[in-house]
Amino acid sequence: MRKQIRRAKSVMDVISCSRCSTKDGYASIDAAVSLKKDTMMRDVNDHLKLVFSYERMPLSLSDSGKGGFTTVCFDKTEDMSSARSTSDNKPEEMQNGKRKERPNVPRCKKRMNCSDTRRQRGTHVTYSIDLSKDHGMKERLLFVEVIAAGDGPSAKEALPFDDGTDGEWEDFDGADSQGADVENMEESGDGGKELSDPTNTESSSGIGADGRDRYQAWADPDVFVKFMKWTKLEL
Repeated sequence: MRKQIRRAKSVMDVISCSRCSTKDGYASIDAAVSLKKDTMMRDVNDHLKLVFSYERMPLSLSDSGKGGFTTVCFDKTEDMSSARSTSDNKPEEMQNGKRKERPNVPRCKKRMNCSDTRRQRGTHVTYSIDLSKDHGMKERLLFVEVIAAGDGPSAKEALPFDDGTDGEWEDFDGADSQGADVENMEESGDGGKELSDPTNTESSSGIGADGRDRYQAWADPDVFVKFMKWTKLEL
């Protein structure tokens, strides 16, 4: 194993890395690693490339009947109107010779609303690894998606997106028809987008209402075998 680690370090080179974060909780990290061809690699002309992508996006649980997700948006209109009305009353208060205390009910109410929004805030996290050879197209090696009910991990046990459905085992009986569906998805190019779209009402309906996180993860065995065959790395 030590030899494999030393070999991996010798051929590995980070060619790009970018990070982005915002005050509202959004964060993303994208990195690309090149594995230069050595004497042990097979069927590789120049290099292999692994692309790592991580994204964390804050969400708010929608109160609509659909039970989906919407992006967080804070409205400061009420605070601004309250401040303007207080400012307009100042000259009259000065003429009466009395200093009137500024009412803080609207601001407290707004602060409570913001607190409620934060309590309902969810988080959508995705992580993926893509593989490419030389200058060929990328192939998805691994994908992980988590929709959390809050800002952090839930105290309750996380559940997969498709949990408790008996039809999952029956799907294997129609593997041939499913294969045709997968090919159609690949040709249309919309399959991956639908998989990782948190606003999809069919997949996100009811998520977060029970306080449990939802997740899905998969790895493509064919792409993994290609990587092991090309690199000749032994686990």
